[in-house]
Amino acid sequence: MSNEKTSLIERLRNDKSKNKYDPTCYDFIVRQTMQRLGAPLVRFKPHVPYLINDPLFVFRGDPRYIFHDPLGYKNDALKQRPQIIVLGNSQVHSLSCPPNQTWPGLLQNSSGIGTYNAAMGSFSIVQNFLSARELASLKPDLMICVFYTSNNVINSLPTLRKSTSALKKMFNSYDDTVSMSFQNPDVDPFASVSPKDKIMEFMKLAKYEKEHYVTATIDKLIHFSVPAIRSNSQNLKDPYVEVGFNLAKEALLKIKKIADKHTKYGLFLMIMPTKEFVLYNRLLSYGDVKFSSDREMSILYENESEVITSLKKHCDKEGMHILDPLSYLINTMHLPIYNPLNVDGHPSLEGRTVLAKYVYDFLGKYQVQ
Repeated sequence: MSNEKTSLIERLRNDKSKNKYDPTCYDFIVRQTMQRLGAPLVRFKPHVPYLINDPLFVFRGDPRYIFHDPLGYKNDALKQRPQIIVLGNSQVHSLSCPPNQTWPGLLQNSSGIGTYNAAMGSFSIVQNFLSARELASLKPDLMICVFYTSNNVINSLPTLRKSTSALKKMFNSYDDTVSMSFQNPDVDPFASVSPKDKIMEFMKLAKYEKEHYVTATIDKLIHFSVPAIRSNSQNLKDPYVEVGFNLAKEALLKIKKIADKHTKYGLFLMIMPTKEFVLYNRLLSYGDVKFSSDREMSILYENESEVITSLKKHCDKEGMHILDPLSYLINTMHLPIYNPLNVDGHPSLEGRTVLAKYVYDFLGKYQVQ
């Protein structure tokens, strides 16, 4: 057996030619999932066209949505073996754009390597674990789980509270007594669906964002950011946040066990920072960002730095590979990689192109035997 090392991207290309795609496995997963969901499929919220109820996942993608595949994930028809499965939330799903404009889609187009987008907006790491378990029999070469440092720190707790008792028992950190002690009007997937309550929810969010947003100017680009909203969900001194973070780390270990068993190269954790954190790091690196207020941005920076440091220590301890695109994002922040004049924290098409390039470059440098 040769001890010669090669880049992971080249190994994936070589593996692609050796493995023919067998659609029967995917079709079996679809039949199992649809049987569990039952009929008719019911929207999770009447006004959200891309989500349906799922008693285990709580919610999942609607396979009837124009950009979704038969499992409700955002992919075109599966024509090749998915060598990479990407798990995540809306930072990967990208909400209303077509599959080929998500960063996994852009990665597949640029590399020719089969990449399956198994993310969904508002998914927690617990739901990513369920997706990994659901798709494991596809035998990908590796899994990438994207950890968004805002929502993914806390949202495993509300997911488990709405899921089955059997799933709750799988997590030692689960706590049904701790409550949220801070105000965070960010869109809640479990909020009431009545039209009146929805209007009030958006009015409350708009008012809060107007009072707490911070403008960040780089050259001619103006970004609106909401550091207070991003920061309070990352305050590890808060018991609610601490429980949510511990649950997320437990779920990551469960994903790693699945990846170790069913893939060749295991689990890679990609740490996706908030737009606000990237902006503050851009200031520290280049000094070319002007904030309308620095206080809440500096608190966000401290909290998010602690989360990322803790997450990296957890990965090092458990033997997880880490992808950290922060430097790529910092170096391109003078470009509209996020939609300017908007508090939204999702990457634009240009930003998703940067992320696809980062992952491609990472796989090109990562050496395997």
